[in-house]
Amino acid sequence: MNQISTTVLPESGWVYAHNGTAILHYEVEIPHKVLHVEWQAGAPLEDVKWGFLELARLLQETRCFVLISDSNHYIGCWQELIPWVRYEFLPLALSHGLRYLADVLPLDPANSFSIYSWREETRGIVHHEVFSTLSLARQWVMGVLKAG
Repeated sequence: MNQISTTVLPESGWVYAHNGTAILHYEVEIPHKVLHVEWQAGAPLEDVKWGFLELARLLQETRCFVLISDSNHYIGCWQELIPWVRYEFLPLALSHGLRYLADVLPLDPANSFSIYSWREETRGIVHHEVFSTLSLARQWVMGVLKAG
């Protein structure tokens, strides 16, 4: 069974797969505003699904409305998960308050296509931008927070 690392949600932590492999690291950077997650290298697609479900739960528990999803360290393509992420994860995330999504492109070009396809799926549903670096994503997020 997949599990989160703690029962009480700290400001940062890890989400693990059933076999103990880390799927993602999370951090609440600006309390109740920004949730930053870093996807870990090479998780199987079923574990990535679990990571998205835990991400929705984290959004609910932290009440963050901005998500920085950093795939810089992820290796592989999750293109086949896009319909599931669009119709399963996204409605959950929106119901838990997600309003802004900043994706950081991975170093692996194969997964970059997945990120751009994912952005197309979210068009008109959530404000979603894609960035080449984490620093550019953070700059955009700070602009969103100042404007809102």
